[in-house]
Amino acid sequence: MIAENPPELTWTAWPLRRRPARGFFAAVLVVGTCYAAWDLARDAWIAMLSFVVLGVAVAPFFVPTQYRLSAAGVEIRRPWRTSHRDWEDVRGVRSNRNLVVLSPLTRSSWLDGIRGEALFFEGNRGEVLEYVERMVGKSRDDAT
Repeated sequence: MIAENPPELTWTAWPLRRRPARGFFAAVLVVGTCYAAWDLARDAWIAMLSFVVLGVAVAPFFVPTQYRLSAAGVEIRRPWRTSHRDWEDVRGVRSNRNLVVLSPLTRSSWLDGIRGEALFFEGNRGEVLEYVERMVGKSRDDAT
């Protein structure tokens, strides 16, 4: 019997909307770090570089992100970039109460944050985890 692919699952997550206090703390931290970099180095380029690096690191928290899970894989759409990952490329799944990380690594690693794709939940944790487990399990079955 051939398993039927589930219908697409789409949602938009915006962590800042759910946790504005953390957003304020993150913004203060970024600005404070940039000021400290400028104060220590007395170089505007260092301060701007620190702003860019930290800004890129925390940007997914500050902007709405659209997610689409389908039989073809995962699509993550942000204002500046759209990325796609096939289910066959997902080897590990790690989750907590706020997000699930789809990793190309089978074992947990600090590289998950760099090489993996983080999907933030928006009141749909159970539905997303069920979909991910079904598709990752299916891609593993197809590979054998």
